[in-house]
Amino acid sequence: MFNPLAFAETNLGRAGWLLALEILGGAAAAMVLSELGYSSDIAIIVVWLLNTATAWFIGKAAAAQGKNQWLYGLPSLAPPIAIWLFFKLHSYDAMQRLSLNSAGPRK
Repeated sequence: MFNPLAFAETNLGRAGWLLALEILGGAAAAMVLSELGYSSDIAIIVVWLLNTATAWFIGKAAAAQGKNQWLYGLPSLAPPIAIWLFFKLHSYDAMQRLSLNSAGPRK
């Protein structure tokens, strides 16, 4: 199965999957609610509430990388900032894994 976050840090992978579920689920819920004649604001509120778990995992991933958990977790309560911080942490994690793999002995 295709898993783009298979080698990422555990909390970072969880945050990534939650972000994907929030985006896709929120868009689907907003479309369904608008088709049923309701306001799509309900879906936005649910996405913001579910984003608290994502912010928690982003904060834990930042702490695992040696960064301040609160400086990454609290701003992540806003979904657009959470997306940006996720990609920032993911790129740092990927670069660390690349440098560890290439630091081996050369023959």
